[in-house]
Amino acid sequence: MPIINSANICPLTWAGLKNNMESFSKVKKQEWQTWAKTWRAFYAPWVPSQERINIYRSLIKKYVKGRDVLILGSTPRVRDLLASLRFNVMLVDISPLMVRAMTSLRKTKSPEKIVFNNWLKMNLNKKFDLIIGDSTTCNLQPKDYQNYFKNIKKHLKDDGAVILQNPSTVRTKSKITFSKIIKKVKQNPDYYKNYLNRAYDYVDLSLNSIKNNMFDFGGLDREYFNKFYQKEISKKELKLLSFGFGKLMVSFYSQSKLREILKKHFLIAEEVYEKKHKVYKDFYRIYLLKKK
Repeated sequence: MPIINSANICPLTWAGLKNNMESFSKVKKQEWQTWAKTWRAFYAPWVPSQERINIYRSLIKKYVKGRDVLILGSTPRVRDLLASLRFNVMLVDISPLMVRAMTSLRKTKSPEKIVFNNWLKMNLNKKFDLIIGDSTTCNLQPKDYQNYFKNIKKHLKDDGAVILQNPSTVRTKSKITFSKIIKKVKQNPDYYKNYLNRAYDYVDLSLNSIKNNMFDFGGLDREYFNKFYQKEISKKELKLLSFGFGKLMVSFYSQSKLREILKKHFLIAEEVYEKKHKVYKDFYRIYLLKKK
């Protein structure tokens, strides 16, 4: 697969990624295998569900005419989808480490042109029929959203389409308390054996940590571990509650604010979400965007 390096790099905020431009081939096997193992341990909503992939497929068939696609990030299931639809793929990701790890998780092999660059500064000298990104904005600083969308628009053909899945929230304050979660896991542990139930309460309670549209996504995990060390919850209960996010900071906007930002750059042709669980309705949106 062709690899293109670029010097136009500035750091993103996903903790733990190495934001350097070491060559793809020199990424240490132990490092990318660790990232691949970490990714493999996560499930929807943190990674694309089959329902989400089906939504992408439906939107592409409805709105996209040409075959040139720009993928933002290196999400395996998105790459496999575009391969199955026989698109000409260019992929932009800032991290050789992440690309190597995600490539190892693909179900299919297909030609891709990989560009190591920053989404805010990329200048690809090409326009695309489709630009797609799964949970990309959470990797940005809130102040960078405008430049991010502006640069996406610059690379989009006049009749092209953008598909973005974005974490966003219907509310800014949690409906649940920490003590209620602890009480629930003790009284009804089966509730948290459902991965989506656990994710819903995790995101909901974590809303209280948002400051300046930055979300301390690992903060609740640290609280759970503190409760375990203080012997207020058992090891079994800890496993039912925590996700192991560590010191992960992500950006989050309310759904109304995100729409406002998007409308400065695009027409929102469709706004949809997965129906399987309320976590998607309350905390995630998929947008089909067109040029104005």
